[in-house]
Amino acid sequence: MAKVKTQTQKALERAAGPLAFGTNVTMALEDELKTLVIRVNLKERHGSSASGRSEIIATTHGFARFQGVGISLNVTVPKNGA
Repeated sequence: MAKVKTQTQKALERAAGPLAFGTNVTMALEDELKTLVIRVNLKERHGSSASGRSEIIATTHGFARFQGVGISLNVTVPKNGA
């Protein structure tokens, strides 16, 4: 039986590269659509966290849907002196 591809799978195959989700987050499917790769540039900074104790590097701003999977990602580093 032939596999039926979802709209997202078809879009990913047509896309020239990874898709952006949130701030400083890109996601791509590799290994014949079996492996999810999340990329974050660790050198970027995008302001303070709500508590003010951390610097935000990357975030999906809540749940992002990717291939039917909910992904919530926050990447932070402590502020100096924290």
